[in-house]
Amino acid sequence: MNRYQHSLSLLLIATLLSLHASSAQHYCWPCALSGGVIGKDTHAASNPDVCYEWMFKYLNNVVPGSDNRGNGVYSVTGDDGDKYSFSLSEPPNIIAAEGNEPGITSFGNATYLLPEPPAEKKGALENAGLRLPTGPHKTPCARTGRAAIINATLLTGEDLTNFSKFTNDWGEEYVQKMSDEKNLVQGSFGIHNVACMYHPSGPCKLADIELAIASAWANNYTNGYVPLMDNNVMLWTTTLGPLLDAYVRDGVEFYPMRWSTNRGDGMAYSVLANPCGLTMVEIASTDVGSRGIEQFNSMPHRRAILEQSSIGNDETLLPPLVPIRISRAVGADLMDATLEFYGAGEDTASLERAAKLGFNTTILADETIDGDRAVTIMLSDDATVHLQLWARQEEEVSTDSPEFPSDDAFVEAKGSNQVNGGQPQNAKDFCKSGTWTVGRFNTFVKKTLETTLSPPPSLGYDVLKPPVGSGMNMFMDTHFSWDCTAPHCEIAAGTQALFESGSRLQMFVSSTHSDKTWMVYSHDPSGFGMQLHWIGSSLPGFDPQGVLVNFCLKADEDGACAGSFNNSKTYSDNETTSSGYGLTNCVVTCVQPLAFLFA
Repeated sequence: MNRYQHSLSLLLIATLLSLHASSAQHYCWPCALSGGVIGKDTHAASNPDVCYEWMFKYLNNVVPGSDNRGNGVYSVTGDDGDKYSFSLSEPPNIIAAEGNEPGITSFGNATYLLPEPPAEKKGALENAGLRLPTGPHKTPCARTGRAAIINATLLTGEDLTNFSKFTNDWGEEYVQKMSDEKNLVQGSFGIHNVACMYHPSGPCKLADIELAIASAWANNYTNGYVPLMDNNVMLWTTTLGPLLDAYVRDGVEFYPMRWSTNRGDGMAYSVLANPCGLTMVEIASTDVGSRGIEQFNSMPHRRAILEQSSIGNDETLLPPLVPIRISRAVGADLMDATLEFYGAGEDTASLERAAKLGFNTTILADETIDGDRAVTIMLSDDATVHLQLWARQEEEVSTDSPEFPSDDAFVEAKGSNQVNGGQPQNAKDFCKSGTWTVGRFNTFVKKTLETTLSPPPSLGYDVLKPPVGSGMNMFMDTHFSWDCTAPHCEIAAGTQALFESGSRLQMFVSSTHSDKTWMVYSHDPSGFGMQLHWIGSSLPGFDPQGVLVNFCLKADEDGACAGSFNNSKTYSDNETTSSGYGLTNCVVTCVQPLAFLFA
């Protein structure tokens, strides 16, 4: 019977909907590999649904002759007569909805939209800006656009699920534990965009930051390649022909490039586009269809190292679209510290910390050309999605540019958010028309991290009882997931290594698995986010301390969103970004929302 016509039983529906959100993400969680892998790329974006639609329109049709349409889900009628929607994660689709995408899949609705408060209370909360209306890609506290590449790896089912090959190294008990979890294995790679609307973003609203930075590549990249474009993800396909045809047909702005490789073909081509916000997607191939190479800008650096990457040695075996590397604009001042964090340094202490984070790093290339440096690293022997770090020369900021926000402005913005406002008025000029460089952006991110996240605990803290953290911010929402099932990926040691590196963190708990599983969001020295997505061993007695907060997509039990405050300002998805600056936030004074509305 065709699955599109199949009527699912109520028991099956209930089972699917009871699963935790974490089981719907990441291509190697768990995965029968000895090292960690990068399994997801997530970006904070003020309009993530725009990115979502772009992914389906263009990335879902990179194969010549393909005509995939729709929003990545299919519907079935259950035995109860109700409609249920699920991720359409099978060919000919290349991209599918993430299994727990809210307002799109029944799984996502059950996870993030339910239960809803009574209608009167819900309306009052929305009118006060304490939660948002829900719908497709809209939860009470966030806006989302989370898709996944369905088949993003050359690994076979045997590679993904056969943990028995590690019995001698890991022991029978641990191997059995991982084998019991293998129902969660996927071959997909998450490409997520999310707007956690009640997270702070420093003295500027995220939408204003996006507009200011993206103006540097406006008007079809007339300014050429600018350093902040180095924050991107690269995906590999067999030919750029269909994608370029679609871009030209629809007037999509893109930056075409060509660069040399060390492989027999000698040349690779890639096109960089900006689907929404600051999300940059670069699609690469050795084939450009009918285009001439003179249409591609010559780039001096290799934009990816194809050896030991996701594409393997025989491109005829490749799925239609595979992730190959994540790129990050780090800057010269932070390059060495960032390399040490990932285990690409030389001193013993940093290597030991990196090992606790599951990094067994190989430097694949370290190229400095005309003063610009690119370092490509492989974070483990299995991490075929690489990390590329850039330090480019930049021009001095003009004295005519509005002044960068003061330290006090970052402190004042601690309790602000994207709905209720609360950003300091004295930062508004910079936020609207200031000049952004890699150095300024990374400084802005790091200062926001310092003022919104709990500081590392004092030396000598109980490693079995680390603090869970006190909340997130929008820059931590830009991160990659570091997925690992090996026993050396142990969460107490991992959090200790993060604290020793000076990183701040926020912990969440997943109840999907037989043992309580902690997920940790943190950052490297440049401020780039990272999620420890481990389901391996944790030491007996591991018990993080503090008050846990919800994932940003879900409202609290009282129906309001964490981080919201009542200042009599309602929110519209279509409002201008200029609103909200100078409004009082809860750090200064604020009536507790539910006490005010429902005392």
